[in-house]
Amino acid sequence: MREWLIDKRNKKGLSKAEVGREIGVDATLIGKYERGERTPRPATAQKLGKLLGFEWTKFYS
Repeated sequence: MREWLIDKRNKKGLSKAEVGREIGVDATLIGKYERGERTPRPATAQKLGKLLGFEWTKFYS
């Protein structure tokens, strides 16, 4: 689980669907990122980082 990602999204008051819409991916994929089942491509990670306020490289460390 990527608790930090869930926490960032919740602090912004956004649903998975809203985040998905903003960055151009399906809400189910946001859930997979949060559960650690998938790792976003760098371009998607950058969009997530910008939207939610974190360093996008965190996905890869």
